[in-house]
Amino acid sequence: MNNELTDMGKYLQYEYQQGEMSKELIQSYVPFMIPQHDFDIIFNQPTPQQ
Repeated sequence: MNNELTDMGKYLQYEYQQGEMSKELIQSYVPFMIPQHDFDIIFNQPTPQQ
């Protein structure tokens, strides 16, 4: 499986990790700004910081 995010996906993941965006807000960007694939990666992979 390809775990590469699009550039927009990387940006949204960063914003989410900084607490700037909610999961619900990012969900609203699918599929217009990011593919479902990006959303799945952002929220299904464990975050590095515990």
